[in-house]
Order: sequence, then C-alpha cells, then structure tokens
Amino acid sequence: MSKRLGLWPAILLVIVAAMALASCTSAAPPTTSAPATEAPSVTEAPTAEPTTAPTAEVTQAPPTESVTFNFTQEFGSLNPLYTTMYFETITFQLWNCWAWDFDENNNPRPLLVTEIPSTDNGGMSEDGLTLTMKLRDDIKWSDGEPITADDFVFTYKMTVDDGNTVSSQYPYDSDHISAVEAPDPQTVVVTFTQPFGPWLATLWHGLLPAHVLQPVFDADGTLDNAEWNLAPTVGCGPFTFAEWSPGQSARFVADPNYWLGQPKIGEIIVTFNTDNDAQRAAVLSGDSDLGSFLDFSELPEYKNGGINIYQGNSGYHEGIYFRVDGKSNPAMTDVKVRQAIAYAID
Repeated sequence: MSKRLGLWPAILLVIVAAMALASCTSAAPPTTSAPATEAPSVTEAPTAEPTTAPTAEVTQAPPTESVTFNFTQEFGSLNPLYTTMYFETITFQLWNCWAWDFDENNNPRPLLVTEIPSTDNGGMSEDGLTLTMKLRDDIKWSDGEPITADDFVFTYKMTVDDGNTVSSQYPYDSDHISAVEAPDPQTVVVTFTQPFGPWLATLWHGLLPAHVLQPVFDADGTLDNAEWNLAPTVGCGPFTFAEWSPGQSARFVADPNYWLGQPKIGEIIVTFNTDNDAQRAAVLSGDSDLGSFLDFSELPEYKNGGINIYQGNSGYHEGIYFRVDGKSNPAMTDVKVRQAIAYAID
C-alpha cells in the first residue's frame, strides 16, 4: 500500500477557510475580475423540499472566480448526521455551519454564538452540567429564514431519534446529554448527564434546517430518505449547494446574502477522480486547483510541474467498528464471529 500525503487540515481546511470565510467582505468588489471558469457539464440535482425564497437584498455584484478541488472519493450523503466520511465532512463548512470553529492555533472562535460559553461568562455552570449558548440575532439560512434555537433542538432530536439511521448518536446520546432546550429563539441550553470535557470539540459541527426537514420527518417518521440528504439546497455557510452529478462533480456557489458577507470566490467545483493517475493528470494540467492524498512517490513530478506541495500531519484515520448491543445482529456477540471478520479484512 503506497503512503499518502494527507492534506487535512494543513491544505484543504486552511485554503477553504481562507478563501471562503476570511475573504468574506461587505466592501465593494474590484472594478474588474477574472472571467469565470466554465463548470463541468453536470445534471441538476433533485429539488429539495419546498423552502421560502431569500428575502435579503443583494448589495454587491456576484463574484465570478471559480476554484476546482479534486476528491479521490465521491460523496455518499451530505447530511451531517449521516456521515463521518472525510471528503463529506470537509465540505460542511462550505455550505453548512458550526456553532464555533477554530483558528490556525486551534483557538475557538464564535460563529453562530455571540461568545464561546465559559464559567466566566455564565455559559457553563460551575458543576459542568449546564451549557448555555447565546445565538447571534442576524444568522440566517440561505433561503432567508432565521437560524434559531429551534434548529439546534431539532438537530439534537433527529440525532437521537431511533427512526433515523444516523452514523452515530454520540455525543448527543443519553449517556452524555439528557436534554437540549430552547427557552427563547436566541438561547440553547444543553444539560449533560455528567461533566463532559470535549463538548467544544464535538458539539454542533453541523446543523439541520428545522423548517425544511421537520415536515419530512412528520410525514415519514425518518429523515433517511429526505431529498435534502443528497441536495441540501438550504444551508447556512458562505456557499450554497447547487448540483451534484454522480460520478462526475458537485458544485457550490457563493451565497450573496451570507450573513458574514459575500465570499470573493464565485463557485467551488469538486470533481471526483478516484483513480490516482486521473488526479495527477488533472492537477498537473491545471484542471484541478487542489489535489488531496497525493502519493509520496509522485512528489518530485508535482514539484517539477510547478505544483506547490504543503505537507502536514492530518490526525485523521479511518476504521471499521463493531456494533455489539441489543440492536445488533445476535451473531456479533460471539467473539469468534468478530475474530473471523477481522481475519477476513486486510
């Protein structure tokens, strides 16, 4: 197995954040701009559940620059509750939103909240059991609907509802959290069953629009088959989902009404080149502006081709986990079955 150069977070997160978030601005754009790069020929994704049209007024011309990323795996789902895949989760801050994120020194920064909760500001109780989040009053979904505490409560309920086949209920499960409540539209109260140290690193890394998905859950008793999972046209990031052509590419376009300011990048195109040779050719030819998981043995070729290489420790790993509880197949409780599965996997 060849060694790979993991670019998370040293490249992809930094570049995405720099272009999409740090470059968001409310100032007027330059008088001239580079022509847009023609997007790949793609098929429009299915229309998501009915939503309210945007109401905010666009105050500046839309950006035109296009950036292309190459992913070596294709998406399976874009619903944050249904996936932990690397190539899906790193897109969430493009079109979805976190309650807070982290700067280049790993210091937390408030996004949807007015400040990071702490014992000093009253956001965390002295006993470590109650987390109180104060939301900004100007945050909105891409269709113009306000983001409120109800969206946080809905996201929590959908995570722990057994009707939804989510990737994991952690850390919202009953072993860690007993309740998430909304005393008012700008306040979210999380009650822990016991002090939970990693709340800052694990909570609210993705949000569901209750006004879009609550009717789906009410009708079907599950979000498993919601169109939004594959076409999340209502989001809360600097870009909005535009389309996804299976086996080819996905496209995200700048949201001119984004509450932190319109991005300077007009669109981000993600192409799926699962073959290493195809990715190398795309990067070297300039068809892709960013590659990922490059083969170490090919670094000289990239450097000779004028490609900038940034190496960093990713801290990311993939694994297969056994589910052994009352909901799993009874055979999984037999250690010999689990050993047989382990022996069968290289």
